Amino acid sequence: MTGEAKYPIPNIKALRDERNMSLTEVAKIIDRSRMAINRIERGERKLTMQWAEAFANAFNVPVAKVFGDDVEIELISPEWLETEMNRHGLKRIDLADALGVAPSAITGILKGTRRISTEEAKVINEWVNSSKEKVVASAPARAATVPLRLLKKDGGKYTFAGKAVGTTPSLPSQINDKGAYAVVQVGFEMAPKYEQGDVLYAVSDRPARIGDYVVATLTDKSVLIRRLTDAGPEGYTLSKIAEDSGVKIPESDIERLDLIVGSTSV
Repeated sequence: MTGEAKYPIPNIKALRDERNMSLTEVAKIIDRSRMAINRIERGERKLTMQWAEAFANAFNVPVAKVFGDDVEIELISPEWLETEMNRHGLKRIDLADALGVAPSAITGILKGTRRISTEEAKVINEWVNSSKEKVVASAPARAATVPLRLLKKDGGKYTFAGKAVGTTPSLPSQINDKGAYAVVQVGFEMAPKYEQGDVLYAVSDRPARIGDYVVATLTDKSVLIRRLTDAGPEGYTLSKIAEDSGVKIPESDIERLDLIVGSTSV
């Protein structure tokens, strides 16, 4: 039994059928799970820009073709831009300089409250690509992997399941962070930002800002994957993705607050 479509039905199945490609073949090409692709095809899971680019490369078509002819998409989505900046450690102030705007305008773009013009989209694409190349070129020799951790349910709460179960390729934004790690997201409803089974990449040396997504470890060793929506003398407010308000936790009850800088969908 399949679920109901929650998102616009993309053009993926039609593109597959035109090429006589099975779900398994596509999954192998883009290195994603067959089940996740099937859910996206049916509109049960959101087609993000990251996924759309992977499908576009697999089918050798423009990204817009993946979304479908009747679906309007932005040339640059705030979600894609935020993900790329976090994954590669790119700074907002540098993007503001590239666009010739105030840093507050970048905040508006990332929050989705400021629209991006066609010309700005071209500049952003060029800036992201050139900045990524500079990061790779200037990166010092480093470990190419980070520990991969799992979560387990313990008495109604989630905790880290002992030691890391292995390693996974690191992100450029995790360079030189000795506390960097990856964790498989389970048990926390954070769709469409993060789905169950996604691998989240976190760093410990960069402070989280309001609106960032974090992995919070409490003093009782329980773990929360949430969005930071407020911070003050009374503590931190951690919320689900669809909420502006959440649970306020005293600072004394938080052992560490690690910033999520990227994710990989399964």
